[in-house]
Amino acid sequence: MLPGLLLLALCLGHLKAFKVVQSQRVPITSGGMASLSCSYEIPLSEAKEVHVFLHRVLHNDTTSCDKSTGTSVDPFNCAMSSQEQNSTHSSFTLTIENLKKDDEDVYICKVEKRKPFPYEDGVGVGTLVLIAAQLPNECDKVLEMQPDPLLVTVAVIAGILLLYSVAISVSWGLVETRRRAAMKLDNNSEYMDMRKGLANGGGRRPDHWCAT
Repeated sequence: MLPGLLLLALCLGHLKAFKVVQSQRVPITSGGMASLSCSYEIPLSEAKEVHVFLHRVLHNDTTSCDKSTGTSVDPFNCAMSSQEQNSTHSSFTLTIENLKKDDEDVYICKVEKRKPFPYEDGVGVGTLVLIAAQLPNECDKVLEMQPDPLLVTVAVIAGILLLYSVAISVSWGLVETRRRAAMKLDNNSEYMDMRKGLANGGGRRPDHWCAT
């Protein structure tokens, strides 16, 4: 009966998970240290016993950041210091020591509320921990936003060809319009000349047609 209740409590705790927020990325200093922030939203009255852990995704190992639960066989050293605590919010800094190149990973902050009942937990999205020289800086971001010179050249050439094509089409249209207008004017002139000829007698019947 008791194991069943414990299992039910764990299931309810996972369904009632609280939100955990952590740093997006932090550098590993030359001394082999990295400090990331982690916070969770849960009333102090409902957080009598809280434990914090860091899980490394690539290494697939977990270390407790609480002195009370840490052991000498933890895969890496993690120390927790409180920054802010109020009735609904708690934030703290997790400092990892003795880090090397091989320790680069995504570190996920996990918070467990074990007392009072029921058990609840929350998990962050992860913090990217890298050697400081490998972290992208603002200059790198600006360079990444610069367009490719080849693409710019191709775009300029395409624009020039498009404008040239439009200019040719417009010029041809004007020439064709003028040609048609000239042809229409010539046809009208010939028509007027024929009418003048008829008006001057060109359309009378010869005199011998009227002989009786």
